[in-house]
Amino acid sequence: IEVRAKSAVFSSKADVICVSGIMTGIGVDQTELHKVREALPDTPLLANTGVTIDTVADIFSLTDGCIIGSHLKHNGDTWGAVDPERV
Repeated sequence: IEVRAKSAVFSSKADVICVSGIMTGIGVDQTELHKVREALPDTPLLANTGVTIDTVADIFSLTDGCIIGSHLKHNGDTWGAVDPERV
């Protein structure tokens, strides 16, 4: 993952690296976040999937931010409507 992240920054001039889990709603492997952070300490890093209220503090300890989607839906259902209580 470190090589792919470095390539994205070097070859494609990426402004930020987003690391995803295996699919929408599935958490990011925090080991992968750590590897990317070590390889690219000056590049903004975001967790792109699976962040919940229970994991956000740990994710923020390794990243500059995250993208939260499914967790804000009714029952965490990717295709469901946004749940105002979760927001």
